[in-house]
Amino acid sequence: PYAWPSTGTGSASLNTGTTAKDHGIVGDYWYDEITGTKIGCDDDSPERAAVFGNRGLQPYGKSPHYSMVDGISDQLMIQKQ
Repeated sequence: PYAWPSTGTGSASLNTGTTAKDHGIVGDYWYDEITGTKIGCDDDSPERAAVFGNRGLQPYGKSPHYSMVDGISDQLMIQKQ
């Protein structure tokens, strides 16, 4: 029920089962109301999301930290407990 999705919007919709108005990714970005900036849909600090490479941890992170709803993997972990 939405226009042609961008990469982040479509992936988040599949993962959460919701649309952009619910999960928060619009046009591959989240909007940070506090700072007034756009945040890339997979950007996050290395403290919250580690990316491993040939030389260990990389100096950037990727995660759905800013997502407004749980995804499939979140629900699987909740049910496992």
